[in-house]
Parts: sequence; structure tokens; C-alpha cells
Amino acid sequence: MKRLSDLRIRIDILDWKIADLLQERAGAALETGKIKTSISMPIRDNEREEKILAGVSNSPDGPLSGESLRRIFTTIIEECRTLEEGE
Repeated sequence: MKRLSDLRIRIDILDWKIADLLQERAGAALETGKIKTSISMPIRDNEREEKILAGVSNSPDGPLSGESLRRIFTTIIEECRTLEEGE
């Protein structure tokens, strides 16, 4: 049971790190949205989004498939875009 407890602690720590990184990414997205708005640039950049999704879906092998990573990052991008649009 100690092994299970250790793994759960590790997962908890990783979850906090992921949450911190998502908050940092969201902050960068807000700043990006402000700049785009100030220069009358559209918030959505389909080409850039696809480039990001292609990059993460081709990341090194691991337990998550490229398609799983693509779905996760699609959600992250959508949430950050919503923040950008709200500014």
C-alpha cells in the first residue's frame, strides 16, 4: 500500500504543477489577446493552432497517444482563446 500512497502523492504534485503551468499559459494568452486587440488582429489564428496541435500530437512516445494529446490541447487552446476574446 505504501507504493500506492507514494504514487498518489506524486500524482497530486504533478497535478499542482500542471495547474500552475495552465495558469501561466492562460496569463500569456490574456496578454496576447490584448496585443492582438490593440493592433486589430483577429484573436483566432487557425494556422498557429494547428501547428501547436500537430506538434503535441507528434511528441515523443509515452502512455498518451498523439490523439489524446491533441484532444487535451484542443481544450486548453479553446479555453485560452475564450480568455483572449473576453478581454
